[in-house]
Amino acid sequence: MRRSKQNGRRLDPIRARSQRSWFVTASVCMIASGSACMKDNSLGGDTVSPPGGSDAGKLDSASSGAGGAIVTPGIDGSGADTQGLGGSTAGTGGAPGVGGVGGGGGGSAGAGGAGPIVAGGASNCATPVSSVGKLCDGFEGPAPGAAGSAFTFALGAGSTGVVDTTKPYRGSKSVHMKTNGAQAFITETMSFAQPAAVATNNELWGRMFIWFATTANPQSHDVFITLEDPASTAASSQLHVAGGSRGFLASQIRTTSDLYHPPMGTGMIKFPLVPPAWQCWEWHTTAANTLEFYVDGALYAPMSVTAADKWPFPIFKSMSLGFLQFGTTPVTEMWIDEVALDSARIGCDN
Repeated sequence: MRRSKQNGRRLDPIRARSQRSWFVTASVCMIASGSACMKDNSLGGDTVSPPGGSDAGKLDSASSGAGGAIVTPGIDGSGADTQGLGGSTAGTGGAPGVGGVGGGGGGSAGAGGAGPIVAGGASNCATPVSSVGKLCDGFEGPAPGAAGSAFTFALGAGSTGVVDTTKPYRGSKSVHMKTNGAQAFITETMSFAQPAAVATNNELWGRMFIWFATTANPQSHDVFITLEDPASTAASSQLHVAGGSRGFLASQIRTTSDLYHPPMGTGMIKFPLVPPAWQCWEWHTTAANTLEFYVDGALYAPMSVTAADKWPFPIFKSMSLGFLQFGTTPVTEMWIDEVALDSARIGCDN
């Protein structure tokens, strides 16, 4: 295990990064039993570590230290200076919206125009695991960690995770997680391990519905979706399909430094939503190390990764869905429902 020093202290094996005179180093631990630890001084302060954590395993190996002003786009595109989330129809003020979520943004027609999603109705994932290895779980049956579920909870100290009836997207149940500064994830490996695995050679489509109740913007590197090789010691062992920094969505991987799409400081999708609402997130990865990310059915091109970017994806062996924030984190609450993985696109209506 490599070590570096800062102020005479020994730190976890992280490559240092400096931007705007901010020193960055971070690591997070996750083990099968669900305990976790987190370290980060991406905002220039002291290392933060939730009580009760473990130093075994990891979820993340890096954090952005980028500071400075960031353009704040509108949530529904109305009156925004940059991209909003709405706008399948023309509106006034701002640039085109992304994906038709709000339906009112943009000075011209919004990109994608997929339209808003509508919660309610029966679960489309009544059978969590199909006979051919495809995953579709609406959490109507066994809860994560129980026999018959592909998922387990990976919760840091002080975090909670249950399946309850407080806010389903479809059906009567969903996963409900809270965290006060540690991680809160559901993880699964089934889709990557069996002979009929969905994610053969990293060719994978994913879909989930997420309601993120916290309206305060995270102020450092955050993670919502991770595809990784837990056994790898490479800096690029984890692809953060969706995460970002300073309350903006981005894809991210670590090589010799943090790589983001779109780059930090550019006009980006703002997240979390104000007021909170259900969103449909889809992602598509390929063996050529490419990624596409969709919001409510519409491609959000700034998060795309192409082969020309030369991001060295790991061979995916595990998926984590939930939330992790490096640095100071507000108390966070979220719901996840109707998670699906397949070799073909699933869509938000299925």
